[in-house]
Amino acid sequence: MNASELFQQATEIASHCAFCFVSSNDASGQINSRVVEVLEIGKDLTIRFMTDSRTRKALEIRQGKTDQSVLPQHG
Repeated sequence: MNASELFQQATEIASHCAFCFVSSNDASGQINSRVVEVLEIGKDLTIRFMTDSRTRKALEIRQGKTDQSVLPQHG
């Protein structure tokens, strides 16, 4: 299987996901994982989700401490 086929399969799987996990590191290096609702999935598999900008999660994301990996949860 080539990279294009793998990407197509990943796109198909992601298109059926209503939720995913987002992981980030806090100031002490602890990993925090949260379930977020998927709003949109881009053609490059960028996942957009809504969060309150006042939360610790949002702070960790702004500081660039968010893991790029997400695990899909089918809704």
